[in-house]
Amino acid sequence: AKIYCQHASVAVIILDATDSDALQTTQSLINCMKRICNDIRVILLVNKWSSCHRTLQSQDMEQFVQAEEISMTWHTVESTDDDTKLTQIQITKYDQIIRQMLVQKIQLQRNDSKQTDPVS
Repeated sequence: AKIYCQHASVAVIILDATDSDALQTTQSLINCMKRICNDIRVILLVNKWSSCHRTLQSQDMEQFVQAEEISMTWHTVESTDDDTKLTQIQITKYDQIIRQMLVQKIQLQRNDSKQTDPVS
């Protein structure tokens, strides 16, 4: 898969909780991104969390996120195998999550630039 993330601040990766290879695939995507943009924040949206066929558990996701050397968070998408579309409420929720991460990134950059700028 081609990845277009040069100069990106945040990446959103959606993975399928019913796919036993989801974390391995996600790891490959993250490795590609880190080669291009090692300062990127990652939001993992885990789809089909409510499915009875779910193979991922909260502990799996926590371990995956903690093992990475980049800023990453994960959130569940409460959908099942039968759900084919995200609801407007879900889209709004994830939009808010992305905005919060962008605000945090901007604040960190401002704090870093204040610390490196010489005082007049």
